[in-house]
Amino acid sequence: MKKREEKEQAGLTANLSAKLVGPPSHANGSSSFGELAIPEDLSTAARVASCLRRLIPALGAHDPLAAVVPWLCDKCPSEHSRRAYLGDLATFLRHFSALGVHPLEVTADHVALYKESLSQAGKKPTTICRVLSVIRGAYQQFGRKGLVDWKTVGDIQAVESPRVKKNTTPALTEQEARNLLHTPDTKTLIGCRDHALLFTYIMTTCRASAVAHATVGSLDRSGADWFLTVTEKGSKEERKALIDASSAVLAWVERAGIADKSEFPLFPPIGRDGKSVEDRHLTTHRIRNIVKKYARLAGIQVVRPGRRAVCTHSLRKTSITSALNNGATMQQAKSLAGHSSIRTTELYYQENEKDAEEAAKRIQIR
Repeated sequence: MKKREEKEQAGLTANLSAKLVGPPSHANGSSSFGELAIPEDLSTAARVASCLRRLIPALGAHDPLAAVVPWLCDKCPSEHSRRAYLGDLATFLRHFSALGVHPLEVTADHVALYKESLSQAGKKPTTICRVLSVIRGAYQQFGRKGLVDWKTVGDIQAVESPRVKKNTTPALTEQEARNLLHTPDTKTLIGCRDHALLFTYIMTTCRASAVAHATVGSLDRSGADWFLTVTEKGSKEERKALIDASSAVLAWVERAGIADKSEFPLFPPIGRDGKSVEDRHLTTHRIRNIVKKYARLAGIQVVRPGRRAVCTHSLRKTSITSALNNGATMQQAKSLAGHSSIRTTELYYQENEKDAEEAAKRIQIR
C-alpha cells in the first residue's frame, strides 16, 4: 500500500512538473497561466478579485476573496508585484482545482508536493521561495477569517523553502560606476535623460520602481539642496537627497520642457523623433535594459556566471557599498537604503582585509 501511494505521488509530481512552465506574454496585454489570463491592469482590488473569482468561488456568506484580496493588494502596492504574486497563487490554485481539490481543502502535503514539482520543473530556488511565501500568506489570511483551521495553516507555514544564496546581485567597482554614469551622450535628449536617471539611482539608492513612478512634482528644494520624494517598498514614502545628481536632473527636466508640469513622469520615454517626451512612465523592465545597455557600452561584464546579471539593483548595491567603504556607519547606510533591519544592510557590505586592523586601532585600552 505504501509503495502504491508513493508511486501515485511521484506520478502526480511529475504531471505537475510537466505543466509548470513560465507564463508566456500575449499581445493583448496579459499573461497566461495555463487557462487563466492575468491582465496587465491590476490597479484595483476589484480587478485582482475578478482574476481569482474563477478559482475561489464564494461560499455563502463567507467569501474567501474577502480574506486574500486586501492582503495581496496591501502586500504588493505595485502592479508588477501584484502580477507576479497573483500569478503564483492562481497557478497553484488552478492545478489543485483541476485535481478536484478545493482551495480551502488544501493541506501542507499538497503544498509540499507542489514545492517538489516546482523543483522538478527546473524553477529557481528564488522563484520557489516567492511562491511558497505567497501560499503561506494567503492561507494565513484564510485562517484569520476562520475559513481554514489553524493547525492546517501552521502545517502549511512549516513547509520549508529551499536555501537561497543571499544578495547575489553583482555590485560595480567605483570606477565601473563612474564609467557607466558618464557613458550616455548628454548632447542628445535621450542621453540627457539617461545620465540623470542613472545619477538619481546612484545617489538615492532607490529601488527600481520608486524612481520609475516618480513625477516632476516629486522634486522639492530645501535651501540650496534638492530632494526627491519617492514611494518605496511597503508604500513607505521617503525623501531622498539628490546631492550632486540634482544638477543632472534639473538640466534634464528643463531640456525636456517638463519643469513646470508637476504631474508629468520624471523619467518618461522619448518619442520616436528623438526630440519629444511621452506622457507616461518608463517601465522598470525598460529601465533595467537602459542600465544593461550603458554597462555594455562602458565595457562592464553584464552577465556573470553563477550570479545575477548587472541590473538596476546593482546600482543600489554599488552605492550602499561605496558609502560604507568611504566611512558611513552601518546605521547611516541603513537609513540611506531604507532597510527595515540593519541585518539586511550588513548583507551589502563586502569585507575588507584591513577591517580587523582598523577595528584594532579603535580599541582604547592602552
